[in-house]
Parts: sequence; C-alpha cells; structure tokens
Amino acid sequence: YLAHLADLPGLDFFKHVVLVSSFQDSYAPFESSRIECSKLSASDPKFGRAYEWMVETLLQRIRPSSLLRIDFDLLMKETTLDTIIGRAAHIQFIENQLLMRMFIQSYSFLFE
Repeated sequence: YLAHLADLPGLDFFKHVVLVSSFQDSYAPFESSRIECSKLSASDPKFGRAYEWMVETLLQRIRPSSLLRIDFDLLMKETTLDTIIGRAAHIQFIENQLLMRMFIQSYSFLFE
C-alpha cells in the first residue's frame, strides 16, 4: 500500500516540502522522516529494493529547491517511559508551544 502511495502525485503540488526528524524519535525512523535510504534498507534482501524505490519515487516528485530537511536535537531532562521508547521526541515538536513558535519564527518564509 505504501509503495502505491509513493507512486501517486501530491508532493509536487506544494511550494515547500518540510521534513522534520530527530535521532531521539524511535516512532518514526530518522531516515524515513527525511525520505532517505538507511544502511539497513540497502542490506535488506526482502524489502530493501522496494524501500529504495519508494525513496527515489518520492524524491523525484519534489523540486530540490522546495525541499527542506530539519533535524531537531531535543533536550530530555528526565528519563521516563516516553523518553526510553522514543515517544517523547516524537510528540515534543507538536506539543511544545515554545519550540513551535521558534520554528515558525525561524522559518517564517514557509508561511508566506
């Protein structure tokens, strides 16, 4: 199903395509969030080629000048179940209003 979605138009309609990632996020793998191939995908005999094809197909639809990849390194002050399983980093970007304001101010051109 995901391979079928990768083959459909859509990303090419956007003026800006922003991919947000964090190494601390275990829910959405770093390379997947950035639409990049990982070392694991290259060595996966079962799904590796399909994953590489999806990455290539998705990136072909995006103009390089419209693609912006942003990596966040978040300070996690305490160790909780959420930080251990990677959930905290996954939702921090959305739930942290200060971080969201900083993002909007730093990348205001995306909202013009």
